[in-house]
Parts: sequence; structure tokens; C-alpha cells
Amino acid sequence: MTPKKIALLTDSSADLRWETAEENNIFFVPLRILCRDGEYLDGVDIRGTDVYQRLHAGELPQTSLPRVEDFAAKLHEIFEKGYDGVIAVMLSSGLSGTYNLARLVAEECKEQGRAMAAFDSLSGSLGLGMTVLQLAEDIKNGMGWEELTERRAPQLIPSALKVFRRSYPNIDLSFQEGNQGVLRKLLDQAEQILQELEQRAAEKKRLLEATATFAGAPPGFLAYSICPSSFNL
Repeated sequence: MTPKKIALLTDSSADLRWETAEENNIFFVPLRILCRDGEYLDGVDIRGTDVYQRLHAGELPQTSLPRVEDFAAKLHEIFEKGYDGVIAVMLSSGLSGTYNLARLVAEECKEQGRAMAAFDSLSGSLGLGMTVLQLAEDIKNGMGWEELTERRAPQLIPSALKVFRRSYPNIDLSFQEGNQGVLRKLLDQAEQILQELEQRAAEKKRLLEATATFAGAPPGFLAYSICPSSFNL
């Protein structure tokens, strides 16, 4: 029987706000964050700020796929709420085993007469979140199960992957270096982005201060003060 009430399932790496997810019938399973002092659930008992603090302290937390029991509990919750179909879009299989877990669970659901389709997003945070949100919009607009699973999701994933690649141009999605090497690259790029933003903020502040200083100066004086080489004097 073709599902009529469709839920979306993803993992915590999609970085969607809880209220946004709730409004769009999106459910999460948390990734595990492995730290020196124990194991945490992403978005449940550890946040991004906590991870950054650990990084600054010299620790490199590692991620691991969700617990099977968390996955099963979330699916039980979804079906108990009256949904009869689940589309799962998970973190890239090159970064995590989450997609493979979802694929196995989908096969078990099929054996039990439950409708579940699992997709490898091939990307991470930005690409994954974009894909899930667009699917949520398509569901709101009345797109059916077959269209969503056979055409729409396979179409969206390559498009979102292009955005992810532009955001992280040096990441090889075959991830031959292993998860820790990939995480290190992502963190290095994040650090570069933060430095660039700080530089832009400092430049903007300098220009604002210059504007305030020369507010009463003659026309053209501010531009000359900032870039005198562009004037022929």
C-alpha cells in the first residue's frame, strides 16, 4: 500500500533547528560523539560549542554512527504518530556508517510491511540539511511517495552535493584518509573561514571608524584617506 502520511528522518549532522524540524515533520537520530571522558549524543547532551571548547583544549572528539536502539526507538515514535512512510536521508557513507545502518533498517521495515526508503546524502551538514528541507517542502506541496523516492530524492542529492563541494573544495568524498583525517580537514577549513570573517569584521570596523572621523570632511576626502593611490595629485 502506498504511504500517504510521510515523515522524514535524518541524523543530527543535518544541523537543522529543532523547531524547523518539528514544523516540517523531520525526525532526528543523534550521532555519537566520542570524547576522552566518555560518549555523548550529538544535540542531546553535547553541542557544537562544547566540541569547539574541547578542540581548543587540544582534544579531537570523534564521531560514530547512531546506536541501533536509538534508531529503532525513533522509527517506533514515527509510526506511533500515524506516519505510514519514512524517507531517511543520512550523512555521507564516506563519513559515517549511518546510511548503511538506515539501509539495513529499511530492509527490515520492508519485511515487516513498513515503508521506508534510505538515501545516502553523499554530503554533510549544508548539503544534507538542504536536501531534507526541500523534500519537506515537496511533501507539503502534495508530492507522493513514488515521486519522492524514485525521482525527487535522487535528483536533489547531486545538486546538494555540488553546494557541499563548493563549501569544502578540498574534501575528497571518497575519504581514503579515514574519518579522522576528514574531520581534521573540515576543522581546518572552518578555522580558515572564521579567520576570514574576523578579518572582514575588522576591516568593516576600520571603515566605520574612518567614516565617523571624516563625516564632516569635504566630498572625496574619505575615499582619498582610504585609498590615496587611486587619486592623481
